[in-house]
Amino acid sequence: MLSMHRPRSILALIATPLLLYVGLQWYMLNNLLLSSSPAHPSRLKPLSAPPAHQESAGDQIHRHEKTCPERRNLVFLKGMKCATNTLIGMLTLFAFKRNLSVALPMDKLIYHNWPYPMTKRDVRPTHRREYNMIFHHAIYTPSVMQALMPPNTVYISIIRQPFSHLQSVFRYFNVAEIAGLSGLEPDNLVEYFSDVERHEEAYKSPRAQRRWCIPDGFSVTRNLQSHCHGMPLGFPAGTQDISGNTVAVDEYIRELSRSFKLVMIVEHLYESVILLRRLMCWEFKDIVFVSNNIAHAPKGGRVKQNDPHIMEFHKRWSHVDYRLYDYFNKTLWKHISTHGSGFYREVKAFKAVQRRVERYCLDVYSRVNENEPLPTHTEASSEWSRKFSISAEDCRILGPNPYKILHKMQNTSNTLDKDLLHEAAKIADVRQHKSLC
Repeated sequence: MLSMHRPRSILALIATPLLLYVGLQWYMLNNLLLSSSPAHPSRLKPLSAPPAHQESAGDQIHRHEKTCPERRNLVFLKGMKCATNTLIGMLTLFAFKRNLSVALPMDKLIYHNWPYPMTKRDVRPTHRREYNMIFHHAIYTPSVMQALMPPNTVYISIIRQPFSHLQSVFRYFNVAEIAGLSGLEPDNLVEYFSDVERHEEAYKSPRAQRRWCIPDGFSVTRNLQSHCHGMPLGFPAGTQDISGNTVAVDEYIRELSRSFKLVMIVEHLYESVILLRRLMCWEFKDIVFVSNNIAHAPKGGRVKQNDPHIMEFHKRWSHVDYRLYDYFNKTLWKHISTHGSGFYREVKAFKAVQRRVERYCLDVYSRVNENEPLPTHTEASSEWSRKFSISAEDCRILGPNPYKILHKMQNTSNTLDKDLLHEAAKIADVRQHKSLC
């Protein structure tokens, strides 16, 4: 019996590893065939769909689900003729919805001492302990603004292509007529710059008539945007002027870049406000606007863009503004490039929302009776914003006249801050230069 069982045990010792080896090879071959052949639904776990486009980290954190706290402390440097009244309506509505404290000009003024440096005296005192926002006309005056605002305040601004800015300012401030030109020539801007020194002297002269809000000796055609950003350019007379020092100008611009989180560009307004939304962690409802205070050319003053002579002359005449614009235009696009392809889809989506909201508000403005009840306008939720509604009252804050809203706010301040205003009036006014408006 023993002799018969010994061969079987030897066979088992040989066969067992052989069977294991064959089984392993069959298993590996089977899996290889499965991986190279069309998969049967029952053999695979469901996979999520691949992304439609590559997203950067910037895209992924800017969905409408809140991933950062909403920022509310803001200084918006409101310059001249840079879509600023349009944006003021937007910021005013944001402040109203949250009962924020907005720095207001004194009395019935509309400027914080513009075009002179801002002082604390140019801001109404408030029963609140601090301000959340400054966004009315002011010269960038960091020492004063920092003293008024919380440490975590975000500083933003907006500028415009200098020649386009010149054309708008030239019409808005009626420069040609005040300088003694006929105002009837279609190219009176060319005439003005054909003898710019003489015409500038006439416009800035104390004898000039109907020059509202602009003090004697101040030029609105030369480096106005840089002046609004606090660059020392020789106004008021006797103050430092760095306009002839390119190194100093460039260093000042770089310092602005370090101080301002965002400098928007009028020619790229939609891209700019989306950057603003992302910077402040706001939503679409917080950045909708209505175009306000657009200057139209009544009697000319618009130069064809293909007039190389006048445009080249202006580049030399207002060269500091061109350096300012070139620097921040490049900065804007460099900033945008970090946000990924989803940024452009968001811009496109916001444009559609903006058109519908503005159409609704224009309908509101067309109504003779402001008390006429109107349904609200509602926008559906999207990839970047939650569902929101705009009412007729919201539209009247967005526009069409931002100064009307400002005066309402000042009237409210007259009541709430009466005692503080009374005490402020007792303090001697030692300002050397005072705004006219």
